[in-house]
Amino acid sequence: MNYYIEKCETLIESTKKKQKNLNILFPNFNVDATLLDWVGVSFGEDDTYCIGLSIKKLAENYKAKELRFWGKILTKNGDYYVAEGVTSNLYADTVPANAEKKGEGANYYSYFVTHDFLEDWFELPLITPE
Repeated sequence: MNYYIEKCETLIESTKKKQKNLNILFPNFNVDATLLDWVGVSFGEDDTYCIGLSIKKLAENYKAKELRFWGKILTKNGDYYVAEGVTSNLYADTVPANAEKKGEGANYYSYFVTHDFLEDWFELPLITPE
């Protein structure tokens, strides 16, 4: 439990310092979580707050134009938290010739996953015909 508290405190402190310059389209995750809670789906107050902060940190790290929490996928080997957004074209030159460019068509949105929202998020590869 002590690990969880330390990681939450670190996340809160890091987002307080950087929050002033965020110019992205970002829905209020706490409002969305309240709506989900009404239908019986909840992460709990503490995790909801930390997920919201984690998404804001992700947005800043990837210079996202818009970003939202997409959901949680439950698997046998561990759960995945998923975020969806429009990010800068940092890796546009790494797209195979037969795939759509980043930010267009099937690759319009970038997807990010993590096993633990208190840790780093990882961008999923772009969609290719293969």
